[in-house]
Amino acid sequence: MNKDGDSSLKIAMIGSKGLPALFGGIERHVEEIGKRLASRGHEITVFGRKPFSIDGEHLGMRVRVLPSIPTKNLDAGTHSLIATMKTLSEPFDIVHYHGIGPSLFAGIP
Repeated sequence: MNKDGDSSLKIAMIGSKGLPALFGGIERHVEEIGKRLASRGHEITVFGRKPFSIDGEHLGMRVRVLPSIPTKNLDAGTHSLIATMKTLSEPFDIVHYHGIGPSLFAGIP
């Protein structure tokens, strides 16, 4: 139950390249968990990045593309930090991090 007494939750998912899951285990994991939660009435937002994802909806989940610094060593980390900062300005009940690297920012929200 969320803070408004509603049984549905607003859940942000951070750490995948994006959807649809055409690559990688984390992307498949996010897609499978997210579509099941969405089918139960929860509002799922998956933060993705270019060129792996586009803004829109996928299997009942909202997909939002945010920027990153597209280099080998900075892409995932900068995207996870930007997505984390975005969750501070929106009323998410849960911020779900996928992966060890992205979870470094879990203490922020």
